[in-house]
Amino acid sequence: MMARNLNLPSSMFYMIGVEYDQTLGRHIGNPEQVNRQRIHGDASTQEIHDKIRDSYPAELTNRDLFLMTNQMRDEGVLDTGSVRNTGPSGRYMDTLAFIKNYARSSIMEYNDPRRMSPAERDRLWIANLGKSINIHELQCIYNIWKERGRVEIGQDTAPFLAKYTGGELGADGYFKVNAPSSGDVEFYTNFHNVMFAEFDEYDALITSRMAEIDAAYNLKVGTATAAGDFTTAGVTAGAEENLAVEEAAEMDGNMESEEGSSSEPDTTSEANPQAA
Repeated sequence: MMARNLNLPSSMFYMIGVEYDQTLGRHIGNPEQVNRQRIHGDASTQEIHDKIRDSYPAELTNRDLFLMTNQMRDEGVLDTGSVRNTGPSGRYMDTLAFIKNYARSSIMEYNDPRRMSPAERDRLWIANLGKSINIHELQCIYNIWKERGRVEIGQDTAPFLAKYTGGELGADGYFKVNAPSSGDVEFYTNFHNVMFAEFDEYDALITSRMAEIDAAYNLKVGTATAAGDFTTAGVTAGAEENLAVEEAAEMDGNMESEEGSSSEPDTTSEANPQAA
């Protein structure tokens, strides 16, 4: 679970954590709300938010941000509209998906992530876990996703970021940040395109990895599983798989520009492997 919560998908523990979360959803229905009642009783959402936030240092590191976000989700007070949503959805990015994109962008300054193995990406991300949150980068990434309009952003995401990482939201729903430089615009545009290009590859990898886990377990217990008999029940828009794309296969060549790209995704949710 720690590997999953800290977004380290090169580790098989990451996939075990994802599998565990899905298993809870299949057998309990809404384990996050069960946790909320069990741990917090009748406390309000705001009271629970404050209690969880107070358990972390005053100045949050990247590690703190990821652990706190997952704790709030697991205890039923963040991204509640997406964690166990099994209905049809369009392109969707909730708080966890958003900060996974932030983790992804944080390694792009070192190297082109398309040329790196998942383990190399994770090593760079681990080096950043103990650093303070890059608030400016969080806000810029949020603004460009909102501006491009290619995903639906969860209603909890902007208020969560503003309250717990700082920054001010304008009446237009964008964070108030200094006008980006031309270099920043190029960086975030490239980042945006990399994310979209890798969605399908990441979804396929997640499905394959989890099928391996199921097959190994079934072999151990002597349960026959038909080829391709893999279900993603409980995997929903907004769950840990969405938009993270940390373990997508390496890509060759340069990205096409966003405008006129032939790889524009369809209207299903990139957040949702079962839609792929």
